[in-house]
Amino acid sequence: MKWIIRIYTFVLLIYTGWRTIDFLLMQLPATDTSWWLAIVFLFSTEIGILIWHEISLSHTTTYTQHYIATGLTWLDFTGSFGAGVADMILRQTMMVDYKIPPALAMGLIIGLPLIVAINVAGALVYLANDADLQRMRTRKFLEFEADQQAMAEINAGRRKLVARRKQALMKELTTDYEDVPLMVQVEPKLMAPPSNGHNKEEPIEINPTQRRRLKS
Repeated sequence: MKWIIRIYTFVLLIYTGWRTIDFLLMQLPATDTSWWLAIVFLFSTEIGILIWHEISLSHTTTYTQHYIATGLTWLDFTGSFGAGVADMILRQTMMVDYKIPPALAMGLIIGLPLIVAINVAGALVYLANDADLQRMRTRKFLEFEADQQAMAEINAGRRKLVARRKQALMKELTTDYEDVPLMVQVEPKLMAPPSNGHNKEEPIEINPTQRRRLKS
């Protein structure tokens, strides 16, 4: 039964899609590019209805995705309905003098490009709110926060380590200087016996002639 409903909906969307394309071709220049532009616009109306409705049924992983898919389904339905009504008014022959109401015309002029923009924005938000992507993003954020905390603790520990190392170095250097002996080298001098009743020893200067006499 589900497939019957889907086929039924698909047939009706073919009709409304033709109405949408016909309306757009009447508003665009008569070129091959205009035909392709009208086909592409169906992704914001009839094709968009099929895609977003199917996504909302079984391809959403978060509430945000489900709300976006459901909302865009009905938004595209509104665009399809407006374009179809405008095309029927332009093509009808029962009331030749009847024109598109100004409010509907203004709504189509502003609304149809707005529907395209909202579909693009909705697709971006839908992708950004995927459950797998959110889990991966959360894991990366937690890893980043853990790295920041670890670096902060390392920096705090480094300052303490530097302070302790500074104290150790000062202690080692002080100990090394205390252990160095003070070496005083005194040149030997010939000391004279005390004279004139003084105990002070005075050096005696001996010239070379007297030294030879002493040796002889």
